[in-house]
Amino acid sequence: MSQYNNSIGLFNQTDTTSLLETVTRFYNDKIHQNHYAHNYLDDHYHSVSFIVGMIILGLLVVVVLPLKTFSLLYYCMIGNSRRKRNASLSSTNDILQEPSSTPFDNSQQQRETLRESKNDKYCFMSFTKFVALEMCCGWIPSFLVCVFLCLLILFASAFSKIHFAGAAMLMSLVMLFWFVHSVMLDGGVFMAGLFHTLQKVQEHYHLRKSPQNQHGANSQQQNGGDATKISSSTALEMQEVNDPKNMEVSTPSSSSQESSEKGIVQVLIEELGRTYFNSLASPMVKKHPLVTALLLFLLFCLTFGIFIVTTIVSSDFCVTYDPIEVSTYVTRKNNNEICREGICFTYMTISKDISTQMIVNFQLVATRLDDAYVYYGTFNPQLDFQFNSNTSSKIQASCFKLDHVISEVSRYQCYANLVNLSPSSSYYVKTAAVGVPNYFTSQASLMEDSLVYKFRTAPSAYSSVDRVVSFVNGGDFAWKDSTYELASVLTSLGKNMATCPYFAMVGGDVAYENGCPYCYPRWDRWFRNWAKYMVVKIDYSSTISHVYTLPIATAVGNHEAGNFQRSSRNENGYYIRLFPHEIETTQSSPPLIVPDPQNTRALQYIHYLSNHTLMMVLDSWVHESPAQQVDFIVGFFANLTKNDVKLYKNRIVVIHECMYSSAKTKSSITLEMRDKWEQLFLKNNVTLVFENHVHTYKQTYPIRFGNVMDPTANPLGSKDGALNDYSYERNIYGTNGGRPMKEDEKAIIYAGDGSWGAHYYGDVIDWGNPIFRQIGIVTHFYHVVTFDRPDGSSVIQTAAYGYDETTGKGVKIQGSGLTITTK
Repeated sequence: MSQYNNSIGLFNQTDTTSLLETVTRFYNDKIHQNHYAHNYLDDHYHSVSFIVGMIILGLLVVVVLPLKTFSLLYYCMIGNSRRKRNASLSSTNDILQEPSSTPFDNSQQQRETLRESKNDKYCFMSFTKFVALEMCCGWIPSFLVCVFLCLLILFASAFSKIHFAGAAMLMSLVMLFWFVHSVMLDGGVFMAGLFHTLQKVQEHYHLRKSPQNQHGANSQQQNGGDATKISSSTALEMQEVNDPKNMEVSTPSSSSQESSEKGIVQVLIEELGRTYFNSLASPMVKKHPLVTALLLFLLFCLTFGIFIVTTIVSSDFCVTYDPIEVSTYVTRKNNNEICREGICFTYMTISKDISTQMIVNFQLVATRLDDAYVYYGTFNPQLDFQFNSNTSSKIQASCFKLDHVISEVSRYQCYANLVNLSPSSSYYVKTAAVGVPNYFTSQASLMEDSLVYKFRTAPSAYSSVDRVVSFVNGGDFAWKDSTYELASVLTSLGKNMATCPYFAMVGGDVAYENGCPYCYPRWDRWFRNWAKYMVVKIDYSSTISHVYTLPIATAVGNHEAGNFQRSSRNENGYYIRLFPHEIETTQSSPPLIVPDPQNTRALQYIHYLSNHTLMMVLDSWVHESPAQQVDFIVGFFANLTKNDVKLYKNRIVVIHECMYSSAKTKSSITLEMRDKWEQLFLKNNVTLVFENHVHTYKQTYPIRFGNVMDPTANPLGSKDGALNDYSYERNIYGTNGGRPMKEDEKAIIYAGDGSWGAHYYGDVIDWGNPIFRQIGIVTHFYHVVTFDRPDGSSVIQTAAYGYDETTGKGVKIQGSGLTITTK
């Protein structure tokens, strides 16, 4: 990769896609040939089930049927050999039974003993051969088939396709079916019955075909039917026909006429059923029917007990990615890291105006909730801070129960919308609730978060000074060693108060829980880590410093819903519920209990960063297609320009999937976004698009429909272009004079590609493509600073910080500095 001048090769990661991932995630792409056909958990289920199904089919075709055919042929050979041996033994017995010519000879008794010992030995050897043959050709192969069939049912239970008790019942019946057919089924009777069934069906066919010849056929059956039966029946039927008790043949009756009216399929089913149940009468069953019934009952109870434990242990299956973690109902019950009572975590999400609003969110465990609220207030960062509830403001929180997704514990998700805050100020929040914390008590108690969280409001749009607003941006977030190291870099950004970030934008794939309801423990750990590591420390003096927790901005990613193109929001278990960016109600006294907002919250947001920058967040077809969001884009910019076309010159768009991906293969969603959105972005002067999803790093030149539009840029594909910071100036509004750009000269820079800890999945990278100023496989985030100048121009400055695998440290990526000035 070093041969490409635009590649950033110092931080390359290797493809860590495992064989297990490849084996368990092929059904969508290889079988269904639609990558978005199912969510990722269903892809796992169908892939593994397909493999197990093929194993079962292979065992049946390659092992069971050939061995069973061999055993039947062997039985025929043994039968012929036995008849010959019996004939030989019969003549030998006649000789042995002749009286001795010598009265005093005792050899008669010796010959009898010898004959009995030979018979016993022969019977024992025959029985041993029978058992060995049945085990090798019947019992063991069929047992393996049943085991894999039970495994298939177990997967259905684990992935919540069927109830675990029903799965245990089915698996018990499968094993009982195997036992019955291995021990109780009389193969000779069954084979004879099959011949008999075929004869019955043939006779019925001719009877229905020529009903006028029924009487003649029956008369012929009286005279010569015995010979026909003898020639077409098995040895067992031959004995029945030649038996004097069975020589009488009945004349045509009403029963035969009724039989002729039945369909061939009906007769076939009836005869097969009769044959099957008649064959379930082996000598063991006939001799000990009660013992056999008791044995079957005990076997069923034993297998059901084993399987019910197995299905319970594996039920409610959860698979999370980055890192891959597997949990079940039982393992979660024994997981001490999971929140069991009280307030589990607290975090903040930004609203539309980050200078005067903030949404405080918290989740708690309670069997009954009587009240929930947030203490908050401003403080002087130049002084030490001590929380005091008596001097704090208090706002009612609104909560909804998470019983639609979490059934294992009683949880509430709560939020409070703080409004009318003072810009450029320091605030603190502390969450509390009153209720019954668990099922072991009925007494209500006070539940408080042990931590106090601090945040800063951004400068006002009407401020005459200090209107710098900065934030950090990334996507595909995963808590790994590289993430923790980059978090230390993030904390150090507070050393420069002017450019210290106010919030963090996570552009999708936030926790990799795949939208699975059973994966709620991932969120417990995720938010605890966020509160601990995603902070900035600002030193106000040599003795006074404060640690601020970064509020969160988000865009929806495919791993929030299990895949792209999920038309139903039901597959998105947590993201919509956990990340509000616009509160549904503006009541002065919000209610304590509110409806679940799963189907009412928007997935498109607008955030205003002072009056020079806006950020638009869109859904890159996780739930809503690009075409469905065209009206939102057009309507927003139409209303914006009504007020002042020159407002918010810095216009940033955040999406999860890429319009200009660093991967060589472009998805159908990528092409659809280009088709529906790119022209709108260019028309409405979008400055910068942050993209994610690929788990790589990239920064493009200003491009328009795939063409680089900056004639002053370094020679495309040059090393200088990659290793030197880049500036791009565009005269859109003619603020400082000069010729404004024509419509066909406008261009947009695309950056990101999302690798904030998530591992590289092995996409073929589009190395050497001249639209990319920098490209690589780097765990990184962007530090973005926005401001306006006295001359009326607006500026976006970015720098990327990446994880250097050679040193294990987070460093600024050389040449990642980008300055975009809009006049």
